[in-house]
Amino acid sequence: YPDNVATLGETGDDLSAMNNSIYFQALRAMEALARELGRNELAVDWKERGDRLRNNFERFYDPRQGFFHTSLAARDFKPRPHYGLHSVLWISPFARELVEPHAASIARFMTQHLKMRHGFRIMPTWDPGYMRDGCNNGYYDPYVERFHREMMKLAKNEKGIAGFLSNVAWFWDQLNVPEAMTAEMENHGLTVDNPGRQQLLCTKTWYSTF
Repeated sequence: YPDNVATLGETGDDLSAMNNSIYFQALRAMEALARELGRNELAVDWKERGDRLRNNFERFYDPRQGFFHTSLAARDFKPRPHYGLHSVLWISPFARELVEPHAASIARFMTQHLKMRHGFRIMPTWDPGYMRDGCNNGYYDPYVERFHREMMKLAKNEKGIAGFLSNVAWFWDQLNVPEAMTAEMENHGLTVDNPGRQQLLCTKTWYSTF
C-alpha cells in the first residue's frame, strides 16, 4: 500500500511498516496456536521470532514526530519521510505490543495531523507524499478506524473513542458504506461521492471495530 508505492519513495528494496505489523501478528497467532496444540518447541520458536520483530519494529518509530514511518530502505534502514495511518494494520489484539510504549504520542499525532471532520486522512497534509497519487495518499479508508480507536483507548481519550460512532452514523445517514472517501470531501460540501453504495470490506471493518 498504496497502489503506487513509488509515490512514498519505495523502490522494491524496502521494509514496510504495514507488512511487518501484519507479520508480527501472524507470528504471535502461530505461537498461541502452537501452545494450544501442545507444540511447545514450535511455540518457543514463534515467540523468539515475534520478539525479534517487535524489537526491530522500533526502527519505524520516529520519536520526533511520535509516529511511524511507512517504510525504511532495506539496504541501510534509512527511513522514508512519510507517516501513514496504515503503518500498523490492526487486525488482532497482538498489534497492541507494537504500539503500547508510544500510545500517548501516537494518539496525539493522529488527533493533531490526521483527523478530519468525518474520518481520517491516510497521512498528514504536510507529508511530501500527501495526495501525490491523487487518490490513495490522501483519502479516508475505513480500515484505519480500528487502529485509531485502539490508540484512543490506550491513551484514554474518550472523545476520540466516541468519534468513531459519530463517523459511522454520519456515513450511514448518507446511505453510504464507503470503500474509501477522498480527504478533499471537506471542500465538496461534505457530501459523499456515491450515495447508496454499500461496500463489503467497509462493513466488515466497522463490524470488527464494534
